[in-house]
Amino acid sequence: MNKLLQKNYKTDEVVSCPACSQQVTQVHYLYQQKDFQTEVLKCEECSFMFARPVFIEDLTERQMDGVVDAEMFGSPTMKSIYIKWFLQKELREVRRKVKAENPLLLDVGCGTGWTTSFWKNNGFAVHGLEPSVARSQMAKEKYGLDVINDYLENHVPEKRYDVILMRHSLEHFENPLDVLAKINELLNDDGVVLLVVPNIDCLGRYLFGTDWEWVLPWHCNFFNPKSIKRILSSAGFEDMKLYQTPSPLYFFDSLGRKLNTRLFTKLRDKWNSALLLASAPFALLGAVLGLGDNITVIARKEHSPATKTSD
Repeated sequence: MNKLLQKNYKTDEVVSCPACSQQVTQVHYLYQQKDFQTEVLKCEECSFMFARPVFIEDLTERQMDGVVDAEMFGSPTMKSIYIKWFLQKELREVRRKVKAENPLLLDVGCGTGWTTSFWKNNGFAVHGLEPSVARSQMAKEKYGLDVINDYLENHVPEKRYDVILMRHSLEHFENPLDVLAKINELLNDDGVVLLVVPNIDCLGRYLFGTDWEWVLPWHCNFFNPKSIKRILSSAGFEDMKLYQTPSPLYFFDSLGRKLNTRLFTKLRDKWNSALLLASAPFALLGAVLGLGDNITVIARKEHSPATKTSD
């Protein structure tokens, strides 16, 4: 049985922080799975939390293949809300930073493509990158997207992009700084990256602790606003716009884990969308308190010294 335990001790092995390269020894959580265990450490310098060793070491086993959960559990209401209050804001913020008239966009970990298609419908030339065969196939067939079924580590594009999206994907990589450095290289000058990652300093994690929806073992990086800005800066990004957003997706799963009852499991399976909507007030409260479930960051590729302009 998988188990996450809250701990507070120093490891004998010094680990380099993936976000700021400081030496880290402080362990906050211990994850156990049969004969395997790993430590979740926290950097005292930048507050980044990360697992070592990573939960899933084999790259080819890290993709997530579910298609129903990737589309708001098939709820048209939840999709409409997400488009109006989240994607539309992302679109406005990206357009403020992107100078290209017909922006070329890469969506890393595009899933089934339903959010990717939003950008296509709003004037972006869209390419998708998705390691799951089931999800990439759905993106092609349902939304008519140009999707490459592969991992970012293997991707060698023919041209550079104006915008790169990473929606709930950076937390899956063993070396997120290396990933962002590659994203930087794949962008044109003045190119923009849009990241959405879970916020480890959210209301739900403080309420539920180890029963929170950590999305283990797939997630191995746990960001807060300070650490995501630090790692983006280290990877060569500037002019950052950061804000927090609510997500009811985490709350009812966490409550089910806390209660650990068959009744709740049956209710969740039958009334998934209703439970999502019922969880929305808790998610909204977290965002109001500055403890939102997700962090969105839009950042521009840093100018090289040769191309920087004076203020």
